[in-house]
Amino acid sequence: MDLAAANGHLKVVKWLYANRTEGCTVKAFKKAMQNSHLCVAWWLHARFPKWNPSIDTLQIQSPNQFDILLFLDEHFPNIYDIQDYDQPILAVVTEPDDRHAMTWMREKHNINIDGRDP
Repeated sequence: MDLAAANGHLKVVKWLYANRTEGCTVKAFKKAMQNSHLCVAWWLHARFPKWNPSIDTLQIQSPNQFDILLFLDEHFPNIYDIQDYDQPILAVVTEPDDRHAMTWMREKHNINIDGRDP
């Protein structure tokens, strides 16, 4: 299930959930988030709500990263708390067309993506 989630295969994840007993690990949710598979992440979160993103660094890749950032903001708002610059909770990999994500993080959470103080 972890591999299916990491690759965004929601139908496979659902089938495995219904037909297998192993379940999934936190890795499935984390990889779905990191690879910007919002539908998979949403589905997993509804069934396995105990994952706490503040225990790992979560690196979000493009595309769809803004949707993932909004999902995190809604379900895990503490992920945006700047606690320790040496061990960040969230790392965002941006592309030139991701200005809206950078602007939103700066305006909503007072965080600059490039790592400089706001």
